[in-house]
Amino acid sequence: MTKKIFIFWLIILSLTLTKLFNSKTAFAKASFTFVPESVNTAISEVELRLKVTEEVVGGDLDFTFDPKIVQIQEVVPGDFWETPQIITNFIDKEKGLVNFSLYSQTSKSGEGSLARIKIRIIKNNFTSSNLKLESSTLIANSQGKKVTLTLGQVQILPPQNLTAAPLSLAPTWGTSQPTIIVENFPVKTTSAGFPFFKILAIALIVLGLTLIIVFGFLWKKTPKNVE
Repeated sequence: MTKKIFIFWLIILSLTLTKLFNSKTAFAKASFTFVPESVNTAISEVELRLKVTEEVVGGDLDFTFDPKIVQIQEVVPGDFWETPQIITNFIDKEKGLVNFSLYSQTSKSGEGSLARIKIRIIKNNFTSSNLKLESSTLIANSQGKKVTLTLGQVQILPPQNLTAAPLSLAPTWGTSQPTIIVENFPVKTTSAGFPFFKILAIALIVLGLTLIIVFGFLWKKTPKNVE
């Protein structure tokens, strides 16, 4: 009987650990794409599109570019969220850095335009350059957890004409939301809390290990039948 109970708890412990491990490593995936993927005009608009399977509420976008070749003149929200709040809209034209953060009170999944970017090429004697998303870019779900991302970039080619008329971007969600310019803004996400399943899993693990030790000790102490 002791041996059967011992084997039973080994099975329960194994299943619990497997479930706990899978719950920690299961992440939703999302991907970014730029439209178009390359530009060769003096002033262009590029759309950053997001495709995600999980409900998400915010994003912190970090771009880099070569300031000797190109300048980012403006970044505005796309139509992925209906009325997003801009948290950070910071462009460093000397270092070639952009930080654009936005948040929505309504979560959403699917595909759509997350941001629109106004690019101005200031040099024509170069081979190619890139505007790219950095690995520090993140998208957060409704629990404040980061979503696994596939990043993208825009190839910038020499333009034929550097005297093009200026391009002005209008947010696709309207102009009623304020823009807050903050340098080096740390993105804050809400804590998802400690799930009930993890508490139960830890309790089962502790109980299982205790019973295994006790049953193992009793098993050794049980006298063997001698025929």
